Amino acid sequence: MNSNEETSLYRPFLAHFNTERQTSALYFNEGSPIPEGHYYMRGGICFPVPVDGSISGYAVMCGRNLVSNVIYVFEEREFFTIDHVIDGEKGGIKLKGLSTWFNDCWTRYYADTFYFHQDHETCQKYRLQVVRSPMIANKPHFVEIKWSDDNQAMHTVFEKDILQQLKYSKDGKVYQQLQEYNADQDGVYPALHSLKCALSGYDRYPARIMN
Repeated sequence: MNSNEETSLYRPFLAHFNTERQTSALYFNEGSPIPEGHYYMRGGICFPVPVDGSISGYAVMCGRNLVSNVIYVFEEREFFTIDHVIDGEKGGIKLKGLSTWFNDCWTRYYADTFYFHQDHETCQKYRLQVVRSPMIANKPHFVEIKWSDDNQAMHTVFEKDILQQLKYSKDGKVYQQLQEYNADQDGVYPALHSLKCALSGYDRYPARIMN
């Protein structure tokens, strides 16, 4: 089992949460390719699934700019467990879980809602671990997003990518698995699945901003 990976596109130095609009105002350093402004923050998650003789889960946190409607994949995180795995002999962290990443999403972006699309047993197992985790200060909200055709869900990803309505890091597994998918559409791609969940959620539950 490889070490889990975390990738960020470009992090804001400051964020404010608008309770009435339920959006996050993000402020970036000068020279940032990402514009300051109000963002509708939503994530997608793929709970761990079997991949190449091991397991792998993936989570993304995205923000939709309310002016341009461009969706930025701000954070990506591969994971195998919810809480950290502690080394019984040395006492240190043997494997980092997803728990503290949830905390980071809240403190950096005021973001705590994730869309998912998986079998009931897997989702129930990991969602229960989230509820019971003492390491998660602000418990995330999980919203099931349904689709009947995986090809249609992938169409959503490619459509936004082609129209330049989707921005992501080329150092992350979202980019990597997009390339792999083009070569083998029958593979298992947790990063892509988490992105499909997030983008399908944006389409199904768009921001309703009341001025």
